[in-house]
Amino acid sequence: MIDTVLIDFDGTLMNTREGIVNSWKHLYKVTRNIEPEEEVLKVTFGEPLRTSLEKFFPEMDPDDALAIYKEYQAEHHEQMMKPFPGVVEMVKKLKVRGFKVALVTSRGEKSSVEGLEMCGILNCFDELITANKCEKHKPEPEPIYMAMERLGSAPEHTVMIGDTMYDLISAKRAGVKSILVGWNVLDKKPEDMGEYAPDEILQRAEDIFDVLEKF
Repeated sequence: MIDTVLIDFDGTLMNTREGIVNSWKHLYKVTRNIEPEEEVLKVTFGEPLRTSLEKFFPEMDPDDALAIYKEYQAEHHEQMMKPFPGVVEMVKKLKVRGFKVALVTSRGEKSSVEGLEMCGILNCFDELITANKCEKHKPEPEPIYMAMERLGSAPEHTVMIGDTMYDLISAKRAGVKSILVGWNVLDKKPEDMGEYAPDEILQRAEDIFDVLEKF
């Protein structure tokens, strides 16, 4: 029986795709005066921002690139975070029913907290495992290990809910079950994910308890 639910932020709780893409485009425009194709930026989804910045802008000090990116985000903050339908209610119900709930994200703590506060669900999370709290991020298992340790949870009673291969691989390596959300744009079909295919797919947030009962 599952008693612990770990939830990703971008693409799972929040529809931040457009905001992330626009932030990248702003950075490219300011530093190189070009606009990248969105297809090129897909590899950054689910990856820690600093890691992506070092990969795409090796000629820049990552702190300088981060400052430009973050400045744009700050100016467009409210437009960049929109909860997917039903997810706010889902998180609240998980908490009410006694599940241990943690955020496991490669996003930084400050913007994660702001997003959860905006939706009124910050107090529903028992732990926040953000990019600044661990050295090895998804797809490594460290964030999930850290969440389970802090929550006093066992792998066999834990599930990770996410939207990218980073989430699924991290879950597999940590020995926990995985749920792939169906409300985000998928870059790869579940049947093509091989050994990292999700254990279950959640098409609608309101069906979370029906899915959890399958484990």
